[in-house]
Amino acid sequence: MNATDHHHLAPFHAHSELMEQYQRFIGSGDRKGMALLRIFGQDIPVTHTEIVADFELEAGQSARTFVERAEFLAADIGASRPVKGVLCWLKPSPTAKPVPMQLWHGGLQAGGEVYRFMLVDANYRL
Repeated sequence: MNATDHHHLAPFHAHSELMEQYQRFIGSGDRKGMALLRIFGQDIPVTHTEIVADFELEAGQSARTFVERAEFLAADIGASRPVKGVLCWLKPSPTAKPVPMQLWHGGLQAGGEVYRFMLVDANYRL
């Protein structure tokens, strides 16, 4: 499928097709160049916005890290159902140190092909 074919698809399906193309392009077909999310004991390709680190000064000083949006294909995690609070590791590049995170707000997007979650620090609590 090429870029001009996407206007014939429902928007959610076109989005998942473009994500798959992006994964193949960045990872050269072998996913070695991709950002990865380790979840449910497996590494899956993920696209994400910047990793933001800040400090919260409510009950002492504690680091707060978050990613506004992380997306991955439902097909990549099989029958597992990710939900808020599931622990994961974000590895933004093959040489980067994994960042311990947890899924936060989000879920399965329209069409059932793409998950989109906010990620927060693994130790973050309300």
